[in-house]
Amino acid sequence: MDSLARAGRTDADLFLSQLQGRLLSQLASQVTNAIFGGDDPETSGQVIFGDTRIDFSRSLTSIELTIFDGISTTEIVVPQLVIN
Repeated sequence: MDSLARAGRTDADLFLSQLQGRLLSQLASQVTNAIFGGDDPETSGQVIFGDTRIDFSRSLTSIELTIFDGISTTEIVVPQLVIN
């Protein structure tokens, strides 16, 4: 990262930002594995990561995610790919 991009950010800030990104990526992997992983994917469940809770529900037509971060709730509905 060049000096202009780092302006105002310490090495500790950069490290924490990268660490947070990797932890959130790991959380996304856990949710993905729970929904799609293995021979017997789950149709619903919950993943908790610190103060963040992700509830998921999978149907034949969509996947619904509810993300609660301790302050606000975000709902996401993703259509499922149906192959005939």
